[in-house]
Amino acid sequence: MSDRSLSSLGLPIATLSALERSGYDRVSDLSNSTPEQLSRDANIPLPASQAVFSSVSRATATPAIAMTQSAASMMGETKLYSTSCAPLDDLLDGGLKRGHILEISGPPGCGKEQIAAHAVKSFVEAHEHVLFVDMQNMVPPATIKRILCGDVTAATDADDSERGLDLVHYQALHTPAEFVVFIRTLPAYLEARPSVRLLILNSYTFPFQTLDFKDKLALLERAKQTLARLCASTNLTVIITSQLVSQPLQVDESGDAPRGSKYVMKRAFDDKYYPSGRTFRVLVVPQRPPEKSERETGVIRLLSTPATTNVPPAGVREAKYRLLGGAIQGM
Repeated sequence: MSDRSLSSLGLPIATLSALERSGYDRVSDLSNSTPEQLSRDANIPLPASQAVFSSVSRATATPAIAMTQSAASMMGETKLYSTSCAPLDDLLDGGLKRGHILEISGPPGCGKEQIAAHAVKSFVEAHEHVLFVDMQNMVPPATIKRILCGDVTAATDADDSERGLDLVHYQALHTPAEFVVFIRTLPAYLEARPSVRLLILNSYTFPFQTLDFKDKLALLERAKQTLARLCASTNLTVIITSQLVSQPLQVDESGDAPRGSKYVMKRAFDDKYYPSGRTFRVLVVPQRPPEKSERETGVIRLLSTPATTNVPPAGVREAKYRLLGGAIQGM
C-alpha cells in the first residue's frame, strides 16, 4: 500500500481524529487491516470504516497530482472578490484580496456569519472551490444552499446552482481535539485539493473556550503559522468570524470581578494572534433605531489592515449598513 498520509484523502475530521487516536496515520497502516477490524480498533461505525477503504482505493488507483502554482499566484494575484456586502467591500477597497485574511467580529446576532456565508457566492461564481468549516453549527449547509440557489426558476439556472454546490466543501467541528486535527492536516488537505481558494472558519473562538491558557496560546500560534504559510504559498483567502467576549471593568486581587461589576465587550484575540501583513479586521456594530422597526442598522468598522497591524490606525473608517432579510446591505 501507498505511504500517503490519511489526512490527504479528504476524510471527515471526526474520522481522522479517531484514526489518529488509534495509531492510523498513513495508508500503509491499513495494509493488514479490514473494514471490520478498523471499525473496532478506531471505534467508528462500519460505514465510516468502509468509506476509509473506498477513499484509499480511489487515491491509489491513479497517481496523485502534485499541487502547482501559476506564475500569477507566485507573484501575488490582484483579483478582488466581492463579499456580497457593499459596505464591507468599500472598507476593503473593492473586496477580498487573494492570499489575505479577513476577520469579522461582533456580538451574537449581528450578521457576521451571514456575511461569511454570502462571500462564498463570489468564489463559486468564479468556479473556484470553497472549504466552509463551521465550529458552532451557526451556518448549516442548507443556509449556504439557499444563498447560492436564491430564487431560481428556470431549469438551466437551477442546474447551474446545483453544480455550484459541488464547489463547496462543508465540515463541522465540535471539539477542540477535532480543531487540532484540522489545523494539523489542513496543508495536506489543500495540497490534495489545489482548487480550494477560500477557507471560512466560522465561530473561530468556539474551540478555544474550554482550553486552559497554555493550550489556547499554543493552538493559536499553530493556527497562525499554518494560515500564514498557506496564504503565502497558495494564495489562499481566509474569512474568520469570531464572537466578542465580555470583560469586567474591575477585578479584585484574585482576578475575579466584584459583585455588581460592569462589563464591556472586546475582541477575543489580539492582532498578534493573526499573521501580520496579511490580516484585515472589522467589527460589526449593531445600532437599533429608537422606533420599532423590522430593519436593524449599524456600522462596520475597519479596525486594522495589513499596513496597520499592531499599529494604531490613523483614523477610524466605517460604513453604515442595514440588516434586511438576514443580509447586511448598504444604506
